[in-house]
Amino acid sequence: MIHFYLKTLLLLRNAMRADSLRILFLFSVCQGICFQISAMPDFYYGQKGNDDFTEEAIINFEDPLVKSLCVANWDTNGDSELSYGEARAVEDIGNIFYKTDITTFDELQYFSGLTTIPEWAFSNCRQLRSILLPETVREIRDNAFTYASALEAFHIPAAVESIGEAVFAGATNIQKLTLDIDNTHFMLQDDVLYQGIPAETLVYCPPYKNGTVKLPASVWDITGNAFYLCEKVTAIELNEGLVIMGDGAFQGCNALETLTLPASLENIGEGCFYCLNLKAIYVTEGNEVYQSIDGVLYLFDGNELIYYPPAREGASYDVLDGTGFIMSYSCCANHLEEVTLPASTKWIGDYALGLCEQLKVVRCMATEPPLLASTAFKDSNPTAVLYVPNEAIKAYQESPWAQAFPNILPVGIVDVNVKSVLNTEYYTLDGRRTSAPRKGLHIIRRADGLSKKALIQSTH
Repeated sequence: MIHFYLKTLLLLRNAMRADSLRILFLFSVCQGICFQISAMPDFYYGQKGNDDFTEEAIINFEDPLVKSLCVANWDTNGDSELSYGEARAVEDIGNIFYKTDITTFDELQYFSGLTTIPEWAFSNCRQLRSILLPETVREIRDNAFTYASALEAFHIPAAVESIGEAVFAGATNIQKLTLDIDNTHFMLQDDVLYQGIPAETLVYCPPYKNGTVKLPASVWDITGNAFYLCEKVTAIELNEGLVIMGDGAFQGCNALETLTLPASLENIGEGCFYCLNLKAIYVTEGNEVYQSIDGVLYLFDGNELIYYPPAREGASYDVLDGTGFIMSYSCCANHLEEVTLPASTKWIGDYALGLCEQLKVVRCMATEPPLLASTAFKDSNPTAVLYVPNEAIKAYQESPWAQAFPNILPVGIVDVNVKSVLNTEYYTLDGRRTSAPRKGLHIIRRADGLSKKALIQSTH
């Protein structure tokens, strides 16, 4: 027997508040014909009044894999089915669906015992196109739908009062985000989701958002990964009053070319700005925590290099003298060929100079090898040469730096291949000109008159 009961008055209430309505005549056959009228918005997100479904009635799952997982975990009477009563009794779904190939789970709306969607609950469910949450859910935790890359739409129920970080990071196919009209904890403005009324925290910008995003004046916080892979956003106007930007907040905003930080900003999370086409970051005058020097972001006192924009012009960069810390993910710029680190350098973080595939030369002027994260130069050019003060060569060769740089040379000696210095005169170290270059140390004089020491490793 098919059980399909809706409360007419509740449906009419929904019809009165919907943005646009359409009247549908729904017919169901159950020992006869039952005529019902329901009013629904253009995109229907599930039925209210689920308590009308009897405890013993069987849920008809659209996706066989969802049914299999539900039956395996919550079929209490052993009939290889899941009833509405059994669904309502579930209080925690854990990570049962994590990284599975489920495609639709609209039946989750009947699990009215749930108040929380756990961390990673549907993460990496890359075939999941549709899901409806029960109206009892109050909290959606971090990464709940991370990389649910087929998800087409998402509706936030009225009871939700907390949404974690990176909940939809990588869910790049979302085309519609809606919020129950009775929700008093969140608001949607220009398709961007904020917590608080008025807006206090920017929680999520969906991937279909394009053009300019202008933050309301009341916003003080942007959560981690809020703009993750928003590749259609071309400009973000940050409000004065913004204080915090979370980890990876703008990661993957690859249409952004510049960004101006307000004077009120006090805290920037790790990997906040990894945007491939970002050319410069500017800081509004009056900020006492951060400064921009030629479009590169530093702490106000210069002690930390926060971010070097990946699309900044120039193939070489000299880090500001006095800088002690090269922060994680700060200089992931594929076009960089040469980087000079000052004598003040003390620490280089994870991926600080990672992904620099064109990197040829790193000069570190510190006489004591700075502490080095294991991934500091990960996925950068493995043949890059490290130049250090002559008196510090042994210390670097006996440090973790030697794992990243097989070639460590004294500062002032240039490592070259003879092909790159044709039309150049070669001299031995005692000043005798040679007829042909040989492997080893030489003095080279270029056509422009510039002379320097060079280590020739190949004459082919």
